[in-house]
Amino acid sequence: MWLAKTPLDIFSASFSLPFCEWSLKRRQQNGHRFYPDPAPPVATIVFTQSEPLQMDNTGMKRGIVIKDDWPGYSLDLFTYPEHYHEDIENVYIPHGVIMNRTERLARYIMEDFGDNNIMVLCVLKGGYKFCADLVEFIKVFGRNSNKYLETRVEFIRLKSYLNDQSTEDLHIIGSRDLSFLRGKCVLIVEAIVDTGKTMKALLKHVETFEPKMVKVAGLLVKRVPNMAERLTDYVGFEIPNRFVVGYALDYNEYFRDLNHICVISKTGKMKYKV
Repeated sequence: MWLAKTPLDIFSASFSLPFCEWSLKRRQQNGHRFYPDPAPPVATIVFTQSEPLQMDNTGMKRGIVIKDDWPGYSLDLFTYPEHYHEDIENVYIPHGVIMNRTERLARYIMEDFGDNNIMVLCVLKGGYKFCADLVEFIKVFGRNSNKYLETRVEFIRLKSYLNDQSTEDLHIIGSRDLSFLRGKCVLIVEAIVDTGKTMKALLKHVETFEPKMVKVAGLLVKRVPNMAERLTDYVGFEIPNRFVVGYALDYNEYFRDLNHICVISKTGKMKYKV
């Protein structure tokens, strides 16, 4: 019996067999060998959990752990804006996997918030796609059950990066008045959290307005020294300390139009550096 071991194995229930067959053929066309000589067998594809991607033992809400040596997927396997061809190294997390994981996080949130309506505070600009998809899944679950939670979305814009480096300061762009959070059950939605300095400052600011409850959903949490894992209640993926772009994550305002999460190349950093 032959195994097709890829980091998508853990999501195998979400993909049809034709997709897997197409993926295998495409990879073979690009020089990847899956079968030993002398001849490829008639194979049964068995899905197993692979090494680069695994579930965190602390619980499903803590996210999917992508190991340090995960090389990502070849760009040839996916579609993306051609003008970024030399600017990204690989597809790190495909768009379909992002959506699948976001849907699961929406279920956890529905369960945890009970009968409380949700005041969503979306952190711009990087969090807008994740927030939009997450809220839409919450609404879909509500429409298809007897438990509908009203969701109101407000926005706050923060800036803490210069090029690919996180700065010490929290810059809130626009009004700092969040008095509309008073007495509400708040869900802060952020695309990426690393050291947590920005999130700690934001949580401290939010708490001054006396919300009833505050939880944080982060699509990505970086594995860095003093990482901010415990600041986030719902995590999509725990990733190594690599600078990623796409799915609204930017590098100096570029790459937001990528659907996938990708690793930026040295060429891309130099081209778009300010």
